[in-house]
Amino acid sequence: MPALRRMTSSARQSTGAQAASRRLFRKVRGLTTTREFERIKADFVTLIETLEGQLKRAVAEAGEMRVLAPDAERERTVKITAKNEQLHQLRLTQLEREYHDTVQHSKHRPPKCGTTR
Repeated sequence: MPALRRMTSSARQSTGAQAASRRLFRKVRGLTTTREFERIKADFVTLIETLEGQLKRAVAEAGEMRVLAPDAERERTVKITAKNEQLHQLRLTQLEREYHDTVQHSKHRPPKCGTTR
């Protein structure tokens, strides 16, 4: 029986040591998790600050673009209108030339039989 008691006592000590090691492991794991959590939190805060800075810059640039855009749009509109007017005038000149050529050609052509002028 004394051997059985010793084994039981050893088993209890072993179980107690296992429980203590489990508690210690949980604490260490908790510390690691806490450290990791703190690192992730710090990364997150840094990322948010960076994104907020980028957003502020983008909003400022958008404000500047709104101020500058009407001038740029007016310039662009003037250029497009001038180009369209130039193309329109060229097309009118071409049509007028074609009309006069057709009239001249029809005056010098002998009439077809059975048609009167």
